[in-house]
Amino acid sequence: LGLGLGLGLGLGLGLGLGLGLGLGLGLGLGLGLGLGLGLGLGLGLGLGLG
Repeated sequence: LGLGLGLGLGLGLGLGLGLGLGLGLGLGLGLGLGLGLGLGLGLGLGLGLG
């Protein structure tokens, strides 16, 4: 029982943290890429047209 609980808790926490970090990093990268592309395109178009 002790080992089962320990393993269950360890796996649950590990998976939870891994998924949380993965989602956090994915969202961060997505936002960074979106902002970078948006700013780059906006500046490029502004300079090109201006």
